[in-house]
Amino acid sequence: MKQERVLTLATTKAALAAGHEVRAFARSASAITRSDPRLERVQGDATRQQDVEAALADVDAVITTLGVDPATISEIVEMALSDHTSFAQIRALHGLSPDQVKTLMRQTLKAGSYRAWRRRVRQFGDRRADYK
Repeated sequence: MKQERVLTLATTKAALAAGHEVRAFARSASAITRSDPRLERVQGDATRQQDVEAALADVDAVITTLGVDPATISEIVEMALSDHTSFAQIRALHGLSPDQVKTLMRQTLKAGSYRAWRRRVRQFGDRRADYK
């Protein structure tokens, strides 16, 4: 699913930007195009216990983006489109940073709708201190 890839890539990017070493475990790990010396790609199947155990060897923390269902994606998009919901509220409920929400919106909305949403968010942000 396209939205799942968006969340996975945004999460990986954020972890690397924060200075963490990242082990990305995926069925098609070779398709991960991001280049970073702190990024290790591990190919495997999340439904096979031995693949998961091998991927988890010597890691300190795990962040999973498996199973992001369409209903959750729709809820995040609906919240982001609302003039009454801030990025802080989306983060509190779903754990997504503003950049991750913008990435999700860019991938979910049509290009013109995304540009109109960003323009509206910027305009509201100029008028209200606590907004998106």
